[in-house]
Amino acid sequence: MADQIFIEALTLDAYIGVFEHEYERTQRVRMDLDIDISPLGSEEEYTTSNIVRYDYVVRDIRALIKAGHIDLVETLAENIAEIVLGYEGVEKVAVRVSKLSAISEADGVGVKITRP
Repeated sequence: MADQIFIEALTLDAYIGVFEHEYERTQRVRMDLDIDISPLGSEEEYTTSNIVRYDYVVRDIRALIKAGHIDLVETLAENIAEIVLGYEGVEKVAVRVSKLSAISEADGVGVKITRP
């Protein structure tokens, strides 16, 4: 049994996509994460030194996006999952990445992955 933290509707500008125009300007990308974590034993164990801090996760996602152009939303999702799974206590992560303006008739299009 796991506890869960989540990051909902993290929306950042990213250079993402395989089309020529997608290399020229950023797009709004929304990320939603559900992170399964090992439960802590007692209330005394709940300290900032032994929990998965969502502010650190967001910091690392920002750095990933600022590092340069990403061709596919699938690649971004995999890279985010890899970052999150690197935190101690994380058991599983579900990552959803949506490009918000890729299809004018849709609120967003993208991918959702789950990794143990």
